Amino acid sequence: MAEQNARWDLAITGGQPTLRLLRPAMLYRAPLPRTKLEATVPDGQVTGSLELDGRTVAVSGWRGTVG
Repeated sequence: MAEQNARWDLAITGGQPTLRLLRPAMLYRAPLPRTKLEATVPDGQVTGSLELDGRTVAVSGWRGTVG
């Protein structure tokens, strides 16, 4: 695979509370499991730009998740 370059400058906003998928909720305070799955922005709006091998893609109103 040839060398490729990527850069991004993105902002993700959302108004929903953090989504925690483990049940019961006390698992987030317990030592096990060690990895706690959660989405800090479960349904956000993404704006900004991506640059892929010199080609710029404008991003406006894309849906995204931060987890």
